[in-house]
Amino acid sequence: MSAWESGPPRSTINPVSEILSLSEKNIGCQIHLKTTLGEEIKGELFAYDSSTQTIVIQDKLDNKKVGNVRILKASFVKEVLKVEERAQGVEYDMTLPPLDAAQCQAREAAAIKTAEDDAKKIGVGVSELAQDIFDAMSKTLPCKWSDKSIIVMDDVKIDDPYTPECCKGSKDTSLSRVRKVLEGERARLTAK
Repeated sequence: MSAWESGPPRSTINPVSEILSLSEKNIGCQIHLKTTLGEEIKGELFAYDSSTQTIVIQDKLDNKKVGNVRILKASFVKEVLKVEERAQGVEYDMTLPPLDAAQCQAREAAAIKTAEDDAKKIGVGVSELAQDIFDAMSKTLPCKWSDKSIIVMDDVKIDDPYTPECCKGSKDTSLSRVRKVLEGERARLTAK
C-alpha cells in the first residue's frame, strides 16, 4: 500500500490546485484559508468562477444577513486550512439577498461627492512643492485652488512661488496667521 493512497501529505498540496478543484458542489461549504499576505479568511464559499480562477467568500452574521463579501483570485490563496462540506442532500440557496436601491444610490452619490472634493484638492499645473504646501496647510486651514493660486480661509491668496511674501489678503489677522503657518510649513517641507 502506497503512503500516498489517501492523497499527498498536506504540506505538498498546492493551494491553487486545491481551490481550482472546487466546483458547484462545494458552493455553500464553510472554508478557512490563508492568503499570500498572511490574512486568514473564514466564511461560506458563495461562488467560484473557473474561467477567471476567482472565488467569492461571504461571512454570515448572527442574524443570517451577509457580512463581508470577499472576491479573491485563486493565486492569492497561500493555504486552504479547512473545508467543511455542506450536509448531504441539503441544497444551497443561491438566491441573492435583496438590495435597497435607494441606499445604493445614496452610497454612490456620497462616493462621487467625496471623489469630486478630493479632486478639487489637486492643483493643476503646479509644482510638487506647491501641492505639498497646499496639502500641509489644508490640514489646519480651509484651502482651495484658484488656477495656480492657493486661497486660504476664502480671504488670503498665495501666489507662486508660495512664500509668505506672496500672500495677499484683506484682513490683517488672517493674513498674518496664514503667513505664519505658511512659513512654518515651508520650513518643515524644505528640511526633509
